[in-house]
This record gives sequence, structure tokens and C-alpha cells, in this order.
Amino acid sequence: MTTLIIGIDASNIITGGGITHLNELLKSIDSTFLPVKEIIIWGGKSTLAKIQANNKTHFSHQPLLDSTYSHRYFWQKYKLEKLAHQAKIDILFVPGGYYPGKFRPYVTMSQNLTPFEPSTKKLYGLSLIRLRLFLLKLLQTSTFKSAAGTVFLSNYAKERVLNQIPVKFKSVIVPHGVDSKFFRKPRKQKEPNEYSSSKPFKFLYISIIDMYKHQWTVLEAFSDLKQRNLPVSIDFVGPSYKYALKKFHKAKANLDPENRFSSYLGEKNHEELLKLLENYDGFIFASSCETFGLILLEGMAAGFPIACSNRSAMPEILKDAGFYFDPEAKQSIVNALEEMLNSPKEREIRAQKAFEYAKNYSWEKCAQDTFKFIQDAYSDYKSEQKH
Repeated sequence: MTTLIIGIDASNIITGGGITHLNELLKSIDSTFLPVKEIIIWGGKSTLAKIQANNKTHFSHQPLLDSTYSHRYFWQKYKLEKLAHQAKIDILFVPGGYYPGKFRPYVTMSQNLTPFEPSTKKLYGLSLIRLRLFLLKLLQTSTFKSAAGTVFLSNYAKERVLNQIPVKFKSVIVPHGVDSKFFRKPRKQKEPNEYSSSKPFKFLYISIIDMYKHQWTVLEAFSDLKQRNLPVSIDFVGPSYKYALKKFHKAKANLDPENRFSSYLGEKNHEELLKLLENYDGFIFASSCETFGLILLEGMAAGFPIACSNRSAMPEILKDAGFYFDPEAKQSIVNALEEMLNSPKEREIRAQKAFEYAKNYSWEKCAQDTFKFIQDAYSDYKSEQKH
């Protein structure tokens, strides 16, 4: 097996799951099972600061990548090819999902499904974000078609994209893993009468505040439950998209200005999240667009009973272990939460199922499958070049 020098374009890996994924891949590099001789990572200063190095990785800070989107695009299109040849890499890995440059071969990933979901794009109305999603779809489509291979995170994401691109290309499904630190055995569930207004059933919703995450609809559902004197509360955790945050704060001011049953705790780092998990009884995830749902997987590993969106890739990951709802319908959320609260035995059964399902995902397997696919894509490309 040929050991490869791999270049990684981290120009569009800035926060969240992309950083987690890249870090976990690099942690798992071991010459005994991965065909990797050396990895060169090109990125901006803030990105490289979040990546953990090892003896096979070399960082190359690119000042243009500390700037705007247009600067990053310019760097990809006109600078990266020369850098890749200078570094004598065998293949380029582009986890950010689009690459307008000329270096070949490269493997990419689909980590952002919003450009391929018309209903999600509509949530942004007539805005620059919607225009950006339209352009991003064009860029990603071109990138996938020219790649030596594309990694998808779920069957749903793969089918959604392939249905909109009338050209077959080499691809594979490689799900994310879950950090072993998240695993906590599911707790014995309490009866509904063991909760009260002073000791409510506490839900946690971890996600960026964004249009397709529907935090305000979740807030409306909790407001309804509280008006019926059901003992529930919810805390929202995560960074924010400013227009969505404005909409969330408006809903919060109307429904719960005094924080009687809800709070927004802002963004938390990895260690802070792990500590937070100890304080809650249930997990909620109301996104309507996900390539995979890493946050959902972490909630499963943490042993929570989970109220979950019935859209996108979520049913594929959570299977029959969730209390499902339509994330854009308040009454659907109310019904799922009420069923969850009033069914302690079912809470226990589904939390245990979710916990067991989470065990099937590991970053080690993700790394092995990803680098094997990169190796195969490289071999296929070289074989095609000979003919």
C-alpha cells in the first residue's frame, strides 16, 4: 500500500463540527493502519490554533485565510495549486466542500446540506445569506463532479445531493464518530409526579441559533406546556447567526422575559459542555437540515431520552429511539414533549436504545474509512491516468 503525502485545505474549516472532525481524524493517524506518510494543513491563524498537531502533521499559516470569504476563494483558486505542488503532495483533501482550483487529484466532503434543501433556503427570505447558499450550491456541485471522490456523512445527505446532480461520481458514506467522554449510562427515569415547578424536567438544546434550528418554535411549545402547569424547563446553548438570534430574543421577550422556564447560555467549549450534561433530564434537537447531526449523536451517547426533529438525517441516526416531532409545528413539539414527560418507562427504553446505537460510531473507524477512501481514490485516479 502506497503511503501518501496528503494536503488538507482547511480554508473553510473555521468552527464547530468541521474542527471536531478534522481534529479527530488527525488524532487517529497511525502508520500501522492508515496510509499516511505526511499531512500538510493550510489554514487561517484561528483555525490552525484549534487543531491538535502530531508528528505527521505540518501547519502552513496563510494570511489570506484570516480575511473575508472572497479572500479565501481567491487563495483556493489561485494560490493553493502552487503550494500543493511545492509540498509535493500526492492528493488534496478538501473537507470544506468546495474547491475552485486546478490541483488534481482531490477528495472532498459534503458537510453542509443547506444549499441542497430548498425549504431551508426559503427560511432566509430575500437576503445575502440566501444568495450565498445559491452560489455555494453551484460551487459544491462543480467540486463534487470534478473530485476523485466525495465523502458523505449519511445516506440521507448522499441521496439528497445525488438527486440534484445528474452526473455520477465516486463517493462513500463515512459517518462521524463520538468522543468517548460523552458516554454516560442512561439514568433511571422518574415518574411525572416526581417533577415540580421548583424541580422541573430540564431539557437541553445544544445548537447554533439559526433559521433552520427553530429555537423560537421550541420556545413556543414550552410556553404552552408551562401554561398548562407541566413541570418543564429548557436551556439553549450554542453560538448564533445574528438575524436568527434577533428572532429568538424577540420570542423570548414575548414568552418568557423573566426566565421562568428558559435560558440562553451562549456558546460553550467542549469541556464546558461535558460538565453541563450532568444537570439535565432530557435532550431536544429541532433542526430541519443536517448532513449528519453530531450534536444529536453526542446527546445519544450521554444517555438522554431525546425529543427530536423528524426531518433530514435525524431518523437515520436516532432510529426508533426518539420522541419525534415536526420542528416547524408547535403542536407537534408539544405532543412529543408531553408524551415523553408522561412515559417514564418509554423514556428509559428509548434512552437505552439511543445509548446503544451511539456505540456504533467511533472516530477511529471514521478515520480509517476516510483515509482508506482517499487512498482508493488516489489509486483509481493514477490508474485512469495511465489509460
